[in-house]
Amino acid sequence: MGINAASLQKKSVLLLTILIALHGLILPAAFAATDFIENFNDGLADSWINDGSGAWTVSNARYSVWANVYPPRVFFSHYDDVYTKFVYKADVAQVSGVTGSGYGLLFRTDGTYNNGYMFHISSDGYYLIFKKVAGVTTYLVTNWTFNAAINQGFNAWNRLEVRGQGPNFEFRINNVLVAALSDNSFPGGRVGLKAFGNSPSGLYGVYTQDSFAFDNAELSTAIGTYVDATNGSDITGCGLETSPCRTITFALSQTSGNEPIYVSAGTYNSASGETFPLVLKTGTSLLCLGPNHTTVIQISDPIQPYPTGIIGAAGAVVDGCTLSSGGLKVADNSSVMTITNNLMDQGCGGISLQSNSAVNNNTIQGMGGPCSGSAAINIYGGSPLISGNTLTSNVSALYIAAGSPTVSNNLIQANSTGISISPAGNPLINNNTLSCNAQADLYSNSPLIINARNNLWDNMPPYQFVFPTACPGLGEDTCSAASGGSIDVTGYNLASSPCPKPKTWTNPLNLSDNISPNGTEAVMPRITAGANGAVVSVWEQFDGTRWRIFKGEFRNNLWMYPSSLTDALSPAGSNAANAKAVMNSNGNTIVVWEQWDGANWQIFKGEFRSNKWTKPTKLTANISPNGSNAVNANVAMDNKGNAIIVWEQWDGANWQIFKSEYRGGVWKRPGLLSANMSPNGTDAANPQVAMDNNGNAIIVWEQWDGANWQIFKNEYRGGVWKKPGKLSLNISPDGTDAVNPQVAMNSIGGALIAWQQKDGANWQIFKSEFRNNAWSHPASLSDNVSPNGTDAINPRAAMDGSGNALIAWQQQDSANWQIFKSEFRGGSWAHPSTLSNNISPDSSDAANPQVAMDNSGNALAVWEQKDGANWQVFKSEFRSGSWTVPSSLTDNASPDGTDASHPTVSMDNAGNAVILWSQPDGSSVSQVFKSEYR
Repeated sequence: MGINAASLQKKSVLLLTILIALHGLILPAAFAATDFIENFNDGLADSWINDGSGAWTVSNARYSVWANVYPPRVFFSHYDDVYTKFVYKADVAQVSGVTGSGYGLLFRTDGTYNNGYMFHISSDGYYLIFKKVAGVTTYLVTNWTFNAAINQGFNAWNRLEVRGQGPNFEFRINNVLVAALSDNSFPGGRVGLKAFGNSPSGLYGVYTQDSFAFDNAELSTAIGTYVDATNGSDITGCGLETSPCRTITFALSQTSGNEPIYVSAGTYNSASGETFPLVLKTGTSLLCLGPNHTTVIQISDPIQPYPTGIIGAAGAVVDGCTLSSGGLKVADNSSVMTITNNLMDQGCGGISLQSNSAVNNNTIQGMGGPCSGSAAINIYGGSPLISGNTLTSNVSALYIAAGSPTVSNNLIQANSTGISISPAGNPLINNNTLSCNAQADLYSNSPLIINARNNLWDNMPPYQFVFPTACPGLGEDTCSAASGGSIDVTGYNLASSPCPKPKTWTNPLNLSDNISPNGTEAVMPRITAGANGAVVSVWEQFDGTRWRIFKGEFRNNLWMYPSSLTDALSPAGSNAANAKAVMNSNGNTIVVWEQWDGANWQIFKGEFRSNKWTKPTKLTANISPNGSNAVNANVAMDNKGNAIIVWEQWDGANWQIFKSEYRGGVWKRPGLLSANMSPNGTDAANPQVAMDNNGNAIIVWEQWDGANWQIFKNEYRGGVWKKPGKLSLNISPDGTDAVNPQVAMNSIGGALIAWQQKDGANWQIFKSEFRNNAWSHPASLSDNVSPNGTDAINPRAAMDGSGNALIAWQQQDSANWQIFKSEFRGGSWAHPSTLSNNISPDSSDAANPQVAMDNSGNALAVWEQKDGANWQVFKSEFRSGSWTVPSSLTDNASPDGTDASHPTVSMDNAGNAVILWSQPDGSSVSQVFKSEYR
């Protein structure tokens, strides 16, 4: 409706209009107009075009106008630029004058007061929106309208805001929406501020005395676009909050970038009109407004089976959305973007990165499928930051094909694989929780040292596999599968809800899965276990010139093997053989062996104490007395580090038993060949030794008593050795040969000695025990534990902390050699009653049993047995209160195809176990293999 100036009076108010143009903020080149910010702090109002009235000044960091003229007139000033899409704001106040004066914003004008839009308020709480077309005024709201959002009175500041997009406008006062309307009279124009003063009511001809102030004016053309799948319409000019577009696709087509797109709660998919992929433009922020991720972008396209949902651009942001179904949810398109606070649920893949993008505080779950990039986050280059995300129930949480990402403070849990690194990836992985991932928490096929420090894992320390050991894929903490690669887990700690790796047996995959260096023969392995799964394995191997002693170690859940055939424990220059090893619960380790010193075989040792190895470097570093041959060493150690090494040595007349002791931090060695512990006058052989955790020790051996070989012992209790002073102090029954003694002790001094002895007709297995501070020895040659009627040989003994005990041996069952066992549990012995009570499978020969127990009574027996074609390694184990035995002759631990021999076994007190043996590899060179239970 057209009206004249008089009709604009309210309460006899005469208006003075001032148009103030703004400048300051620069838009990207894609926009024709320039953004502004003006706070007048510099005391200037430069670059402004005004009406020449001289009525305004800049003082006290604000723009002030004093209207002291008659008759009333319009004062205005504008900035010479044109805007179509904008948000325009300013603080306005009436400082003095007559209550009811009007002042406010002017927008889309032509630089005069004849064409454009006006948004005014008055100091007594009213607002007015109107337009002028060729000088004709039309109200766009019902005259002056009261609104409580207006701060009333003089010096009361109000912030006015106009948003314009196409023909649609929104008007706010102090952030309160007061009006929304459409009008297409002016598609673009200039912006400004206006005020209209008045004379006192009824006093015409009196100069106006009104003054006004303006501050913090700003204009931005990046106003954002609102989208609402339920209430929006895809028409030109849509995008204000009160007139949203319907689809994200249309909103993207209406923007040049560098502004947000606000997406309301709802479902956005092909059915709602979306076309995938959604291609973001430079600086576009896709901001999902639905609370609790109720803005759902359902990625689907009938043409593509696995469409990508969102393709990024430089400076783009995806924030607060639920992205579901389809293929990849977001790809950064080799541009630096930010992906934050999203929920990605189900579908083929999550995020694909090739640049330095930031991915933070997202929850990504259920990713995995046949399409490319099936991990929750896939990194193909750049140095992205992956932080604060929750990655669960995915095929792979994080796949790093290339680049140097920083991965920090993420929860990576309950995926098939946690993090997988290809040869080109070199990430920094710190302060994450990596837990309960079914195959591995961290898998690396990179030849680099991966920095994975200060993370939380399922096991303390993390359970690690390192090349060449095959990764079992059974939930290990880390696996480094590339030659030369490793994973640094320094600073590890335990996850708050850990999933300790379920223990299972891991056998060699094939005949190339050996632990000894390739190329030369490796034989006679031995194994010892300590606490926390720590293990040391030793063997003898030809280095190309001599047989030497090598070792492999499992410490801090990481296997370490010799790097080459020069990485030996024994000194170079002569042959070494017959290595034995012992480890205590603190990881201290002693390895002993015999080695030629140029004149005789001597006993040498290597030790691991205080987290470092000391080993002999010269052939003069023997511990046995010089001058004669010394062989067949054995070693024992308690948890305080006290240790005993025993061996047999020629004293000039006979083979005798000698010992070296470590007590109080000092080794004591025999200085002379007369320092033997075995009685003089006859040959003694085959010494064995055991210790408890109080330093008590037992040494046993076999010795000729003048008529037969008998079993003798030397015992250390209460700080004193009690050795046999004469040849009549044997513990085996008189009258027949007794050989091959074995000894075991538990942590509190209980002891078990087993041996084989002729009962008059056959070799049988006998035992002697120390229980309740007393020894009990066989009463007669009929007091055997093995069934009568056939030969029983090669006994082995073990004992746990509660006194439970196990003896195993080989014995003929009338057709074949078989493995039998006798065990002490619940306070009594159970011996095999017949020759059919074997634990090895029937129908083929079994030999060379070995046994081990932990402190909880779990037990393991291993042996070698013919499978019909080759000798193989078999096992029987006692866990959870019952024994399991091989189901058949195909139930072997060793790889098929060649003969396996000399098995050895050890258990720690957590039930972890390792079996070693030697076996020809595919090139018919004997190597050392292992099977382990962890």
